Amino acid sequence: MASFDPTYGQGMTMTSLQAGHLRRALANESDEDIAREVNIATSKTTYPVWMMTAIGDFAFHHATGHQPRWYRPVGSLFDQFLGAAETDPVLAEWFLRRFSLLDSLYMVPSAGLVGRTVRHNVRLWLAERRSARAQRHGALASR
Repeated sequence: MASFDPTYGQGMTMTSLQAGHLRRALANESDEDIAREVNIATSKTTYPVWMMTAIGDFAFHHATGHQPRWYRPVGSLFDQFLGAAETDPVLAEWFLRRFSLLDSLYMVPSAGLVGRTVRHNVRLWLAERRSARAQRHGALASR
């Protein structure tokens, strides 16, 4: 059995999935190695969640230690999706369904969802630039 950081709120879900693997292995009336069967099934459901939490720990919680080179860009993409999901209900549902393990973490977002995220974040960036420019012009005008 695997345990997870409670920060991500996935411990009970993973425990339920692992219990299901054990139930199926026990119900399978073969003479196979039950522990092996449970471990194989558990590794398939644990790996993507473990990977997601590891990336989150490095990207958001400043964990230290060895990390593959691809963790940082994936963490940045994750951050872009999370930021957009804060105000976009379609992105929020997509994000929460995966984060809550209702849908597979192996599901890659569609081009439409990526485009929606990019549009959202570009709009925010442009608004920040306009605001900064307006503040600079206001400061210059008040001199």
